[in-house]
Amino acid sequence: MKISVFKNIDGKYSMDRYATELAEYLAKEVDVSIVSMNRRGGILGKILDKWVMYIFHARRHQGDWNIIVDEGYSHLLLGLDPWKTSVVCHDVNPLIYDKTPLMQVIVYKLKLRLMARARHIIATSQYTKSKILEKCPYIKPDKVKVVYNGISKQFRVIEDDVILDDFRTRYNLKGRKVILHVGKDSWYKNFSSLIRAFNLLSEENTFLVKIGNITNDESGLIDEFNLRNNMLNIKEIPLKDHEDLVKFYNIADVFVFPSLNEGFGWPPLEAMACGCPVVSSNWSSLPEVCGDACLYVDPMNPTDIAEKINMMIDDDKLRRGLTKKGLINAKRFTWGETVKEVINLMETSPHISDTKK
Repeated sequence: MKISVFKNIDGKYSMDRYATELAEYLAKEVDVSIVSMNRRGGILGKILDKWVMYIFHARRHQGDWNIIVDEGYSHLLLGLDPWKTSVVCHDVNPLIYDKTPLMQVIVYKLKLRLMARARHIIATSQYTKSKILEKCPYIKPDKVKVVYNGISKQFRVIEDDVILDDFRTRYNLKGRKVILHVGKDSWYKNFSSLIRAFNLLSEENTFLVKIGNITNDESGLIDEFNLRNNMLNIKEIPLKDHEDLVKFYNIADVFVFPSLNEGFGWPPLEAMACGCPVVSSNWSSLPEVCGDACLYVDPMNPTDIAEKINMMIDDDKLRRGLTKKGLINAKRFTWGETVKEVINLMETSPHISDTKK
């Protein structure tokens, strides 16, 4: 069986990562190809490439089975055989955020209507499935299948203390209690709640490390609390240097993730896989994927967040226990298992068995 995996061409890292990891592990079982195309410059060129040319390109490169890795590209179904296509839906955030521009909501609803034509919709969590069915009552529940994401093997505990000590020295973090957050500057990442919580911490030697962009409002909040000298903001870690992200997870004393909405939630699981204890929001998919391996907080309550961070820093027994649970929990999510479920989904579909190798 030949499988074509259709990438997002907007340059979104998380979608590129999903497509690459999925295809890498699919290739161990079946014939697979990643399909993409270069976008031209200029607004008109980008619109035409995404909404017109990519459809024709997809039609020419479809396989015995097709996987569209982003519900935002459901319009590719206009060029693909819907009966042999699965669409991965990671979340329905544009319909959850009440400040999403009207035109964006209209376009996104159109994409979801097109997504409904697919043979299967792969939801990355039970939470995401529930939101798909809530926002799209025209989609039958049995069409939506839950298949969890995997975690890259790159995220692991680094045993070499010399490497970690050198890394702490590089960023002037030796002797500091590091509070880590990883995420982009989207509304739902809710970094502002962590800034407010950090300002309330009782431990004076704490240092906040933020991987990812921050908004103007968040920057203003940092200045309001005079926290510039107690934090480090690394806007982007290039893909070739992702080993640095692994090291940050390894040297952090606590990873804090006060997100308001996640369709799955890679960062807390990455932290767990690296042996870093986690303080997580108790909203959306996070209790589903984090299980009993973290401390939960109300993401809208900075006092609660600060109290849980203090507990994690002060209680070594608690830290050790959650670190151990986190390592076990992270092992639930492997790309091997993801691919196994995806292939099973395809092979148990009528008329697909004839195309198997």
